[in-house]
Amino acid sequence: MISVSAAGSVLTFVLLSRRSLMLLIMLVMKNGFKL
Repeated sequence: MISVSAAGSVLTFVLLSRRSLMLLIMLVMKNGFKL
């Protein structure tokens, strides 16, 4: 099922992007919001 594999890849991409986004937010908070 191509649709199932595509949905799985999209889900993994969303999870990875969310994790990286959380790491970015943590780094910004550590830097004291020095943008």
